[in-house]
Amino acid sequence: MVNSPDFKLGTSKFRHSATRSFLTYSIIIVGTLLLLATIIDILPIGLLAGYEELQSQVSKALFYSCLGLICVILGLERALDISRIETTLDYQNQTLEKTTIQIEKSFINQDQILNSIDKHISEFKQYKLLENYHDIYNNSLLLIEKASSNIRSVVYANSPKAPDSWNETVAGLLKSKADAGFPVQFDLIICMTHEDMNEQFISNTEKRFEIYKNRDADIYFHRYIQFMEKTIGQDCLIVDDKNLIISFPTILSNRTQKALLFENQQETVVQFINWFNSYAMFEALSFKNALKMYSLKNKVNLSK
Repeated sequence: MVNSPDFKLGTSKFRHSATRSFLTYSIIIVGTLLLLATIIDILPIGLLAGYEELQSQVSKALFYSCLGLICVILGLERALDISRIETTLDYQNQTLEKTTIQIEKSFINQDQILNSIDKHISEFKQYKLLENYHDIYNNSLLLIEKASSNIRSVVYANSPKAPDSWNETVAGLLKSKADAGFPVQFDLIICMTHEDMNEQFISNTEKRFEIYKNRDADIYFHRYIQFMEKTIGQDCLIVDDKNLIISFPTILSNRTQKALLFENQQETVVQFINWFNSYAMFEALSFKNALKMYSLKNKVNLSK
């Protein structure tokens, strides 16, 4: 293209080269003319003039001859310098063109790599971020609805509690699955300190359990207590051996909760099942036994 940068660079380079050449050869011509003019001027005078006049003319001739030689020498030197400069510029331009091509290729390769990474992440990302309270409980119900054998959950006593509507839906699902001949067992472990076990906690927990009793689903819902020195951790819901939700508890509000959903990720979920069985369930007490321990320790009667 006529207006391309390469064409403009070539045109500019040609103009500068022509200007330098003109100035160089002009100096050489001027020097040569001075020498010739001096020789032509002094020859006739040297034959006819006297000694003094001849001496004066020789002095002038020497002056102009030196001036002419200087011009010729300067012109030749500039010509050689210009030749070297042009050679250097040609080499630099070639190097610049090669570098430009390499940079362009580098940008192309970089874009290809970034596109490949983006494609890999979008296709093989193993989890989904649940960004609010409603997403967490809605997705957990979808997983429980698809459960075929076991549901395992770990919650911390100081974590936000699921709404009663969630427990009602879960109780209904457990009952309907049992009626269809495919009972699903729900094991819930509540992690807490001994100080967290108080009459208010017991009352609230029993109130939620009444929802399962009223739906005849209490025989499929098993509660356990795991006493800990500090209750710091993530709540989790494990459905069968391929679905998992890990929730991050917050002290602010259940509406600020976030969670990670691993769906159809058997390799990952099996690791959590092993953790649940070997660690979370380790030394866990049934809720009834935990109530008996509390009653004996505090000398209170919790039986109705």
